[in-house]
Amino acid sequence: MNESDLQVDAFRASGPGGQHVNSTCTAVRVTHVPTGVVVACQDERSLILNRAKAMRVLRAKLLERQRQQESATQAAERRAQASAEGCRGSVSGVAGACR
Repeated sequence: MNESDLQVDAFRASGPGGQHVNSTCTAVRVTHVPTGVVVACQDERSLILNRAKAMRVLRAKLLERQRQQESATQAAERRAQASAEGCRGSVSGVAGACR
């Protein structure tokens, strides 16, 4: 993941916390520009900790997205291969499944 692909915004956290929350920018929003995936974090009291947490979550989301794309590609290849082979034999143990 390239730093140039990321847009990092710092803003004030919302919720309880009193004057400290109102005066410091500790919340972080990280956007992965090529995919449009957005992660926001305001759990910690520190901008650095929130940024690190947001980066971990973003990395996990991007990996999950990549896995889904790979599985969809493999499924499409399997369907194409099955249709190219025609109806030879049984499909997943069921005779006559291909019609």
